[in-house]
Amino acid sequence: MLDVAALAAFTIYNEMMPIKRSDRRRSFLLLLSKQLATPNIEERALNNHITSYPRIRNAMEAFDVKVLPRPMESNVPSFAARSSRPSCRLCRSEYGRQRKTRAYCFGCGNAVCGEHSTLLHRCNTCAQGRGQEVHAQQQ
Repeated sequence: MLDVAALAAFTIYNEMMPIKRSDRRRSFLLLLSKQLATPNIEERALNNHITSYPRIRNAMEAFDVKVLPRPMESNVPSFAARSSRPSCRLCRSEYGRQRKTRAYCFGCGNAVCGEHSTLLHRCNTCAQGRGQEVHAQQQ
């Protein structure tokens, strides 16, 4: 069905742009595919994860799509940016075990497992820092 649509579009293109070249259908299909693909490529160029791969960035730039520069990574290590899975500090000191974890204490930054930590649940108003005002008005 797509081939029939491309053939119909080529017929109209031939009438409007009479070019006497032997590869005019091929060049038309290349132009058509580029025009159809460019909006999707431009949308994907906004995604930092996709554009982090150099080969994909080069392919997007080959389509003359401007790729946003990657934001500079800060030198301050964040808890989420740690790549290794350290052992729980409390398991090591108390039991001598090496229980691997990805969770970190918000207070001291040490690695902690699920057994030695608690989940922190807060409502949206408290998370935004105005919980005491709202809860005082409700009472």
